[in-house]
Amino acid sequence: IHSSPILVVDNNNNNNNSFNNSNLNIQRNAPYALSLLLQVNSPNQITQVKSPTHSINWQLNKDSSNKSGVVTFWRNEESMDKDVVILIEHEKSHEPRAIIEIPSENTTLLTPGMNVANDEVTAMITLVPEFELHDTQNEIVFIVDRSGSMSGSKINNVKEALQLFLRALPANCYFNIVGFGTSYQMLFNSSQRYDDTTLITATQHVNSMSANLGGTELMNPLRAVLSINKIAGYERQVFVLTDGEVSNTDQVIGLVKYCSASNGNCRVFAVGVGKGVSHALVEGIARAGSGNAQFIIDGERMQPKLMRQLKDALQPALRELKINWIENEQQQQEQQLNQQNKQNEQQQQRTSSVTSSFMGEPSTKPLGFGNLIGHRSAGLGADTIPSPSNNNNNHFGVFRQAPYYLPSIYSGTRFIAFAFIKKDRIPKHITLTASSPDGPLQIQLPVEQHHGNLIQKVAARTLIRDYEQGTSILHQLAQKPAESTIKSEIVNLALKYQLVSKYTSFIAIEDRNQPFFWQPELRYQQIQSVNVPIASAST
Repeated sequence: IHSSPILVVDNNNNNNNSFNNSNLNIQRNAPYALSLLLQVNSPNQITQVKSPTHSINWQLNKDSSNKSGVVTFWRNEESMDKDVVILIEHEKSHEPRAIIEIPSENTTLLTPGMNVANDEVTAMITLVPEFELHDTQNEIVFIVDRSGSMSGSKINNVKEALQLFLRALPANCYFNIVGFGTSYQMLFNSSQRYDDTTLITATQHVNSMSANLGGTELMNPLRAVLSINKIAGYERQVFVLTDGEVSNTDQVIGLVKYCSASNGNCRVFAVGVGKGVSHALVEGIARAGSGNAQFIIDGERMQPKLMRQLKDALQPALRELKINWIENEQQQQEQQLNQQNKQNEQQQQRTSSVTSSFMGEPSTKPLGFGNLIGHRSAGLGADTIPSPSNNNNNHFGVFRQAPYYLPSIYSGTRFIAFAFIKKDRIPKHITLTASSPDGPLQIQLPVEQHHGNLIQKVAARTLIRDYEQGTSILHQLAQKPAESTIKSEIVNLALKYQLVSKYTSFIAIEDRNQPFFWQPELRYQQIQSVNVPIASAST
């Protein structure tokens, strides 16, 4: 939930010839309030509900077997001066699952005349994989927001985060620090090898940092860092630490996407700082750069989040993800793989098999695939695995996947994807395949069927985000689809599933039986003057 703070001008500055953003203070006591009534439902028992931002009440519903409850604010109402974050923990939260949601029959659309044919179901796959791969040689570059909006606790949090990062870097890496505002400054002219000398230099540099570089211009430092030739044998990992207060979010995300795609073995991670951070920018950068995003706020213990993110950057991610949503495609793939492996058996005169366990039930995997859950690289406790086979999976018209471009998978980080599937093509299993340095890994999940309308809303929201950010299947089929076509797709989805988008909003209309007569009210508001210099014309 986002809200806008009140801007107040500090008129105690005695300098009548200057005006800068240091005179602007944020009034945190907003004159409007927010009430909350949040119904929580889970397929598993809920173990804890808490909020790092607000004091809340959590009450379980009676006879719910600890699977549902209600969240309210402890003080009934709270000021709308920061995001509301609710953390919900439940049993078996990391258990891999594949769910087909069949729309409830009592679904009521609020758009008159909207022609909706319920010929689709919604599929969801979610898992938190655990695997271990050999670390790579890395060049690590930190791009740090030092604009005026980062003053106060934000820049202090960034400095603390950088000190944590610096002391956790591997001995064989190269690194650099780039501060940016209206302009940008590099600690080193080029990335330097990490050792005691460069660590001392970087530590002193971080300690002296302040939010003194003016506005927030992220494009130039990103372009400079991503366009530099990489060090031979090293992969580049870029960390962007920012509050996200930029005016060109779409252009920044587009730049990261282009540079990451054209500059192989380069990933971009993002750290959002502060309560009012732009999730659109921070998460958009991470998605476009095949990295991931973390958020830190005042008073939060940031070390676990940052160390997990650094671990993700140092280890290769699983890429080239492919989900077989359609049963026939899965059977065809298995037949091809079995045929290929029979040929391998004849040539190598050996057989191999890989098995995995899901919910206690072992299932034999196609030969040539390692288990995505629990995989370890050779030398870390596992055998080597043959190289992956190419298998195109394109069923446009049979299902719509969201996100269309699947993100990279990191060990210990949740992966989730959706698809709208025709009712007559509901699979019994959904298979996820990924490419690793050791070869292909996969997991096959049995499908659970539920009735409801929640997953379809989240899937539609993800599909809308693809359209808005230019990563949909329409953008794949046409280099630049017409804006009217994209708008039509977004509006249709938003109206069908009752979602807010860049083209749709909720409007509340109150019907009154009695006429309402507004009584004028006189209020006094003190107006503060601001001295702004005016350039005089010279003759």
